Formats: sequence, structure tokens, C-alpha cells
Amino acid sequence: LNEWVRERAPKHRIYVLHGPAGTGKSSVAHALCCHTAGISLGASFFFIRGSITDASRVFPTLAYQL
Repeated sequence: LNEWVRERAPKHRIYVLHGPAGTGKSSVAHALCCHTAGISLGASFFFIRGSITDASRVFPTLAYQL
């Protein structure tokens, strides 16, 4: 993942983490965001399971971070 993030012109601009619940996808994504913050990360947004009450907050939050 680190190589993909640092690649100047990646073949694919989106990387999808998928797998069964509880396998660490969110932990991997969060660690990658922390590692790349200030280097190549534009913005990030994480939903906390069970607390999604207003999905419309995603776009304003990302726009503010960018």
C-alpha cells in the first residue's frame, strides 16, 4: 500500500480494501492515512459503526480538509 500511495502515476487511482467483518480493513486504512498524512493524503473520513446518522457530513468534511 505504501508503494501504491507513493507512486507518481499509479495505474489505478482507487484502492479497495474488502473482506469479512473484523479482519482489520479499517485498521489498515487508518494506519495508512496516519502514515501518509502531510505527504500525499488529501483528506480522509471514517464512519464509526452504528453512528452514521447524517451521511451528508462526508462532503463538507472532505472539502474542509482539502
